[in-house]
Amino acid sequence: MATELKSGDEDALQAEHQLSLVEWNRTRREYPWHLCLHQQFAAQVARTPDALAIAFEGAQLTYGELARRANQLAHTLQQLGVEPEVPVSVYMDRSIEFVIGLLAILKAGGAYVPLDPTSPPERIAFMLKETQAPVLLTMEHQALALSAYPGNVLCLDSDWTAISRQDTQAPCSVVAADNLAYIIYTSGSTGQPKGVQVSHASLLNLIYWHQEAHKPGVGDRMSQMAALTFDACVWEIWTTLTSGACLHLPSKSVRLSLSALQRWLIEQQITLCFLPTPLAEEFLTLPWEERSRVRVLFVGGDKLRRIPTQALPCILFDCYGPAESTVIVIAGEVPTGPCATPISSIGRPVANTSIYLLDASLRPVPPGEVGEVYIGGVGLARGYLHRPDLTAERFLPCPFGTEPGTRLYHTGDLARYHADGTVEYIGRIDHQVKLRGYRVELGEIEATLRTHPGVREAVLVAHEDMGEKRLVAYVIPALAPPPTMEDLRSFVQERLPDYMVPVAFVLLEAFPLSLHGKIDRASLPPPLWENMERSPVYSAPRTATEILLAQVWAEVLPVKRIGREDRFFLLGGHSLLAIQVLSRLRSRLQREIALDAFFAAPTLAELARYLDETDLAPGDSREQEVPPLRARAREVSPTGEMFAPLSFTQQSLWLHDQLEPGNASYNILTALHLHGSLNAMALEQSFNALVRRHEILRTTFSVRYDQPVQVIAPVLSITLPVIDLRGIVEEATQLAEVQRQNRLEVAHAFHLERGPLLRVMLLRLSETE
Repeated sequence: MATELKSGDEDALQAEHQLSLVEWNRTRREYPWHLCLHQQFAAQVARTPDALAIAFEGAQLTYGELARRANQLAHTLQQLGVEPEVPVSVYMDRSIEFVIGLLAILKAGGAYVPLDPTSPPERIAFMLKETQAPVLLTMEHQALALSAYPGNVLCLDSDWTAISRQDTQAPCSVVAADNLAYIIYTSGSTGQPKGVQVSHASLLNLIYWHQEAHKPGVGDRMSQMAALTFDACVWEIWTTLTSGACLHLPSKSVRLSLSALQRWLIEQQITLCFLPTPLAEEFLTLPWEERSRVRVLFVGGDKLRRIPTQALPCILFDCYGPAESTVIVIAGEVPTGPCATPISSIGRPVANTSIYLLDASLRPVPPGEVGEVYIGGVGLARGYLHRPDLTAERFLPCPFGTEPGTRLYHTGDLARYHADGTVEYIGRIDHQVKLRGYRVELGEIEATLRTHPGVREAVLVAHEDMGEKRLVAYVIPALAPPPTMEDLRSFVQERLPDYMVPVAFVLLEAFPLSLHGKIDRASLPPPLWENMERSPVYSAPRTATEILLAQVWAEVLPVKRIGREDRFFLLGGHSLLAIQVLSRLRSRLQREIALDAFFAAPTLAELARYLDETDLAPGDSREQEVPPLRARAREVSPTGEMFAPLSFTQQSLWLHDQLEPGNASYNILTALHLHGSLNAMALEQSFNALVRRHEILRTTFSVRYDQPVQVIAPVLSITLPVIDLRGIVEEATQLAEVQRQNRLEVAHAFHLERGPLLRVMLLRLSETE
């Protein structure tokens, strides 16, 4: 029987709709929409040409210097065909050159596409193919990984001499505010990521709102903590460089240590800082440093669950928004201190943004009731690159708009309005989850697992334990015997980013089904964490350090009985949890511990031994157990390659390469000045004789069964390239060229997996040198 509304009920409902549809969405602002982002930057350069614009590891550029370098690169890009609507890929690590590249692309009229060098090659190849970018910006040591890319590759280090000959004045461009500014890739349910296309106008709305809300300016210093392919990076960079403030880029070591981050914020006198929510929650457990100049601490990327009990001397500002609506659509200040109420609101809509909470029939829900979040306004993205079907599915005509063509983005998030017009975030309605600040489509991981020959069907669930989401894969095997968990994990690791790799795999004969014949995810058995990836024989912690480690691991992991041979990352741990462990150990042991230790000493016993040994003072005579020397076991492949475990030093080297691929800081260059007649062919043969004799010279690094190993090749030949400098008459000029060649060689990183890890080169200076 239908429910009949009385006149008073109808009036009340109309009043509620008036609030949620109109009053709480009165966010209209008039901004100068005719300008593009790079034009806003140029205006700031004119105002403060000598103010510092960017700083990284001791290097810095003023606004004028940054503009001139970006202009030179922009001219080069235009000569290579970059114009409005043309994407340009950027395959680089965090650096000043990265920001120069982004700015130059915008000045040339193009749209930038940031790519993560640590992503699996298959994922990078897909993005490059889909965008069809004619130009790619990178650094020389990273260009080797892009050998299959058919377009123009510009290395912003080795090619800069040629680029620097270009005009330092800004190039002419016909780009307009409705043209593309960037494309950001997010996880996709089809098994492939999807490219979100954002215009200058949408990005400028974010910038104008931020400038009104937080008044950044000369004297402010903004940190750049977000991942370069995370949309928050867009906000950090451009709200800073259009306001006269200075953008400070932290090193990897700073980003991986809470104590190092705290010191860096003080040393760099950072005033504005964004931290992904999970990292911010841990950072805020540290005592607030009085010397800190941070005036606004922004958090976002996940639901904020914990607030500091101490009243902060800065503003804690929570931000919400998907990439499809240009970073931030709802934001608000979070009260802190002992009298602060529990977190319930994430704030109000930002400028020129409408938030609608609707039911399944797209009707507004009353305040206090949960509805799906739909977003309207200037900040909406254009849609998904080459995905008109998905764009039409997620970007809908707005039923409440008064102007033709207005749209709503269907987020799949759940929220409710409070009586004061603020919004409370509830969670997700579909199979997309927020994991450590990243938005993850579970369907993409499922689709990847289904391509494994031993998998017939796969379902992903994000289980929450102790406030931590963990991905669990439920698999129906296609073969007997079924694939091992190590095999499945390695398979996914080779194809998806680390944050999308499940921490546990549960093998089932069949999935539970609902009455409608659909997979009943709620009835899937919870993972038995105690049985996951454990050593076959439990060995209890023995030493005081092992016992302490087991206690701290148990505080952050879903496993309570932890043995000596258990591995942190196989028990559900990840880098953010490792940072939590290090923070707790630091407070209990009163000493610094590097994150590297987790990788170099993966088991609890090995990590305890590492801590004990590194804690020994000179002359400390504490009795230590010296393990007997044993020959390392080796496995031989059918092709003659031998596999052996890494030594402790090799583990450290491998770890640094994983954390910072393409880093040449461990290169060792030896230069010998030879006099007399030289037979170059005989010299090359001598080097190859050494390689044949010493297997370490034939060794590379690889990952086998989820563990890094040495790979010793049965045969390896090296060549001796000869560079003839005899044509350079001036001795000083010749010496300068020798030094240049040395610099290029020492900066040319080795590929630890591809090898060889030895290079030789001959420079001929004269007939006898």
